Amino acid sequence: MRSIRPVWSNCPTGRRAILSGGIASLAALLTLGAAPDPHEGEDPHCAPEPEPGHGDRQGKFDENGKMRIWPGNTTICPFPVTHPLAQAMLEMNRLVTTQYAAYIAPTPPSSYHMTILGGVDPEQIQKGTLPVGIAPSMPLDTINRILCERLAKERFDIPEKIEMEIDPDRHHAPLVGAPLRPANAAIATALYDLRRQIAECMQFHPDDLMRYMFHATYGYKYRHLPYHLKPGLRSAVHEWRREASERLGVFTVPAPVFCSFETMGAFTPLLALQGRA
Repeated sequence: MRSIRPVWSNCPTGRRAILSGGIASLAALLTLGAAPDPHEGEDPHCAPEPEPGHGDRQGKFDENGKMRIWPGNTTICPFPVTHPLAQAMLEMNRLVTTQYAAYIAPTPPSSYHMTILGGVDPEQIQKGTLPVGIAPSMPLDTINRILCERLAKERFDIPEKIEMEIDPDRHHAPLVGAPLRPANAAIATALYDLRRQIAECMQFHPDDLMRYMFHATYGYKYRHLPYHLKPGLRSAVHEWRREASERLGVFTVPAPVFCSFETMGAFTPLLALQGRA
């Protein structure tokens, strides 16, 4: 792999909300099939709304909607454009492109995915939340190699089928993505336990293990959406979620893969996680 220069200091992230997990969260998870999110209405793990022209909240895009270098790694379930969820998300991708392109950058369908557990990226660098033995000054290639070595030594309790569904009841979820929920309590327990297993293997201590909201993103807000445009977008998104949820029902996403990225436009597979025999 080619070396990618560290650019952490050039990637603004802004204020971050600190989330905490616990027994209460697990109880809610088992009851509802999804963990509660105290910051519904905000983009997952993002700071409050920026002022017009300030770019997106995490620094992934500039004020014109152009992707910035925002390098890191993550464990995701990437799904192809032929996947039922991807086909449904393309409907919202087209809406964003035709009606809200001045405020929202559509996600390239080639990078559609559901995150299992984020890794080292500019946000975690800013928080000071890094795996043991990882320093902010390390080149990304070095970080990727270390984490790949750790993950390759372990076997994980990966569900035979990762069954999900669109969650139309997350009324305050971000308008730029599809909130997802495990299809049943057993899958929910398995996925949140998988997050814990991966974090322990990486020697990583993120602050959202039990409160994370599974989702798939079809766009990134890079400019403040004027108040008068929000009702129309909100109505369209909620209608799409209800209709798509009924149409798709339960679907399966591919197995998790540890990936690296330079921008939100592409994710490079580094290691397919191995399940227990």
